[in-house]
Amino acid sequence: MNISYKLKGLNKTIRRVEKMSKKAQIEVANDIKFAALDTESLAKKKAPINKAYGVGGLLRSSIIANFLAKFSWAVGSDKDYASHVEYGTRAHVIKIKNKKGLSDGINFFGKSVQHPGTQAQPFLRPAYNKAINNLKKQIKLTISRL
Repeated sequence: MNISYKLKGLNKTIRRVEKMSKKAQIEVANDIKFAALDTESLAKKKAPINKAYGVGGLLRSSIIANFLAKFSWAVGSDKDYASHVEYGTRAHVIKIKNKKGLSDGINFFGKSVQHPGTQAQPFLRPAYNKAINNLKKQIKLTISRL
């Protein structure tokens, strides 16, 4: 399962901007674009890296901002484990599928193992919250200048 947040919000403000000049629409669209890019950057900084196995950064490098429409962007990751990192997981049993047993390459665990779950390590929601608060201020500033 991938994870993303869409920079859509501010519906009343956007409807108001759509009635304004083309210049105002372009400037607010740019404000939203920069908020999406800011969300991407902040999420990449906050995303954890798994250094235990000598590799890491796949989650960070998968976080991207995508343009959807004039006033709409999505920021997220296509990694199926991104939501597990963001929200954490409950304790669960891991069972083998097509192998003889579970192993991390060093230790053999058997045909199933009780996983204790993982603690949430939010990276996208905090980035979104910070960027959306900055965006609200920026749009007010932009509209007041016009």
